[in-house]
Amino acid sequence: MERNTSLPASREKRYYTSHDNQTEVVVNVYQGENYYADDNLPLGQIKFHVPPKRAGEVYIDIRFTYDINGLLEVQLHTPETGQRQTIVIQKEDGSMTEAEKEAKLKVFEKLKIHPKEKEENQYLIAKGEALYVQSTGALRDAIGEWLGYFTSLLEGQDEGKIRKQRKKVEDAFAQLEQILQYQGVPMGMNPYTENWYERDPKEAVIEDFEAWVERHRGES
Repeated sequence: MERNTSLPASREKRYYTSHDNQTEVVVNVYQGENYYADDNLPLGQIKFHVPPKRAGEVYIDIRFTYDINGLLEVQLHTPETGQRQTIVIQKEDGSMTEAEKEAKLKVFEKLKIHPKEKEENQYLIAKGEALYVQSTGALRDAIGEWLGYFTSLLEGQDEGKIRKQRKKVEDAFAQLEQILQYQGVPMGMNPYTENWYERDPKEAVIEDFEAWVERHRGES
């Protein structure tokens, strides 16, 4: 979990076995940013059993969930077997009662939903994909760029950044949707500049949208 991440936060990453017939994965948890793991502060260790198969055929999802009080939950899960294993690491043992710890772990459960599984994000991705199918050429390229940008945000799992940027993506898709509606319209009012067209309407709205993209690109 990167420095300056807004807390509480939850991150999940997938790891694969590295040896044939591997039956166990040892996960060492450290705090710190030094290049060599041993130069960081050791927090705990988990030994996790996996089915013996060829290297890379078995994977484990490891989720780290952390809050401002120094409570860290590390959860391992193998989808192939359904096996789960969890450890809870407390910054200062005894600083929290068991009831307080249980209450915080319940809050953690709400953080464990991956952003790409949340309804509002799925809706936005579906809208972008629909616009992509309906469009061609430069317009399709623009939609693809925004889809890729938002997808990369979801994979980053930074809820604060996703919330901040989702409005820009929603605005971009609304603009793109309007462009599609104006394709083939007669000479008339430009919906972006509120000026009368002095050029082909379809080309005009695309060019004005591209200018809109440039203005917003530096704000990400």
